[in-house]
Amino acid sequence: MTITNFFYGLIAATALLQPLAVQANPQESFKQQMLEGCEDGRFRNLRDFTDRQCYLGMTNVAEKCYGKFSAFIEDQTESNKKAVGECVLEMLSKEFNVTKQQINDAKNATSYSYVSKEGVEEFNEMMSKGMLENSVNIDVSKVTLPIFPGATPLSTSEMFEMDESKLLPAIIVLSKQQKEKVFEFYKKQLPNYKFYSLDLGMLFIEKGPEGEFDFSKHFDFYRTYPHVMISDAQYMGDYKTSIEIGYRKK
Repeated sequence: MTITNFFYGLIAATALLQPLAVQANPQESFKQQMLEGCEDGRFRNLRDFTDRQCYLGMTNVAEKCYGKFSAFIEDQTESNKKAVGECVLEMLSKEFNVTKQQINDAKNATSYSYVSKEGVEEFNEMMSKGMLENSVNIDVSKVTLPIFPGATPLSTSEMFEMDESKLLPAIIVLSKQQKEKVFEFYKKQLPNYKFYSLDLGMLFIEKGPEGEFDFSKHFDFYRTYPHVMISDAQYMGDYKTSIEIGYRKK
């Protein structure tokens, strides 16, 4: 039986009815529709599994439920469509070890595309490579505060005008060490600096306010006095800690 430009309802990976154009090979089209569930963040958020595990599981679901789908193609009744949905829901639950209720709840969540762990790792590698290439052109000899041993330069900025005042030049370096080890280094290197524990990270600064440090109130201190801000490195591969160093020129 050849079917073209026929849109049918199918409970796919998120238990939502989705339209799909069935081409000359309806079995392959059915399989592809199931595999698309691996790109839906609502479904992937239910369990922690790899792309390969998802694709294998969805392929099994498609194979087990194709008979129901074939019957629906032959006779497009509500009962046959319901049978497809029930089969898919049952097999998703078995293949991925999630409850039917979890799958049904996922359909009420906001739809978003899923970025796999493999995709994040690929992005991290790309960012790390670009960072290392960029670091070759950064001159760290101008920095007048200690740089954490083994840290890799990421970016730097020169002093520029801002409301008739000037920001200190700054450099950002990355380390593969944990924040706690970086903290201990600067605690010894900058014993006379004030220390603040912030939501953004850990701040050592030459001069600061009494009590807590609030960026909205105390930014003048930050842009005027030498400082070191230690925070988590985001999307930088093996690098765990970001270190911003604001310093006075020699």
